[in-house]
Amino acid sequence: SLVLLDSEGAPVGIDPTVPDEARRNVIVWMDHRSEEQAARINRGGHARLANVGGAVSPEMEVPKLLWLRDEMPHAFHAAATA
Repeated sequence: SLVLLDSEGAPVGIDPTVPDEARRNVIVWMDHRSEEQAARINRGGHARLANVGGAVSPEMEVPKLLWLRDEMPHAFHAAATA
């Protein structure tokens, strides 16, 4: 699962239906909203994919982060990087 917090440790909302609802700051592992992003990563055919069995799935963190960057840039940029 992916939990979004800002630099002060406060939750950052990531529900596109209510983006300002900070209590909704988790994307659970089984969420597949990042299927397009996972497919984009896999099409790239990078050698690092061998480290994850040859392909990423939408359950993994990197596709979820790309989804946030693509679909909710405000939340993505509000998240802390530490």
